[in-house]
Amino acid sequence: QQQQQQKQEEEAEGAVVIDVHALFERIVQSIDSELSTSAQRLEHTLVSEILFMYMDRFDWPERLRLYERVSSFLAADVHVAARASLQCLSNGFADNAKRIVAFALRQSNKCELLWKLAFIVARVDRAGEAESRWLYQAALNALPVCSDLWVEAINFEVLCSQPKFAEKLLQSCHRAGIEMRSSLLKFMS
Repeated sequence: QQQQQQKQEEEAEGAVVIDVHALFERIVQSIDSELSTSAQRLEHTLVSEILFMYMDRFDWPERLRLYERVSSFLAADVHVAARASLQCLSNGFADNAKRIVAFALRQSNKCELLWKLAFIVARVDRAGEAESRWLYQAALNALPVCSDLWVEAINFEVLCSQPKFAEKLLQSCHRAGIEMRSSLLKFMS
């Protein structure tokens, strides 16, 4: 009620009153999810920066809701999902980060950054071995020639004291013709 009264007083004084939340909604809905030109990507980046500045003004329950909303509207922008989920993680909201990353992966599972983000969320969320192993396998199925994902999966198995699984992954990797970094081979010795 006090906000409404202040708005009426400003209107009476001739001030321009902007409903920032309505503007936020219009911006989110008007963004083209197809980023075909560099100009569109630049515009998209600038708009997402403005949206994050706006969202960061709210307390956490509202901010989390807005992060999830923006991430769903801007599913084509991996960096929005990454930023929103990392913000959630760094403030103790692993479930929200998990939802944001899961939604982004459903939109595009061919992005190495999203898979690596999913691994981070799983670690923070203390996912079990079976769930993490499933996640690594899903990543390898989606991007079978991405050597960095193979390295991540093999390192996971080594750290879980599963040398048989690590060796199996390494053999699969060699059969697929994927070159591994020498740093991994030193780690495996």
